[in-house]
Amino acid sequence: MDIAAEDGGLGPKEKEHMDAIYRAIDCFFSFNVANYIPFLRRWNIDKEEAHVREAVDILNRCNDPIIHERMHLWRKKGGKETEED
Repeated sequence: MDIAAEDGGLGPKEKEHMDAIYRAIDCFFSFNVANYIPFLRRWNIDKEEAHVREAVDILNRCNDPIIHERMHLWRKKGGKETEED
């Protein structure tokens, strides 16, 4: 996102972003006892919620500047006329 690796691979922020994506996906599809026994949810036995929140915070930190930049450009242009992506 900011600095690319010397070998052309992912930079440190991009690695962090990709790790957060995979961590969130891993939590979504992992077995969690609280999904089957709801009263265990409040104790957060597997700490899955904390892992997902941390991953989402990283994703928001990486994606929000891009989103805000596009919103600023659209407001400056007077609206979005064509779909770019």
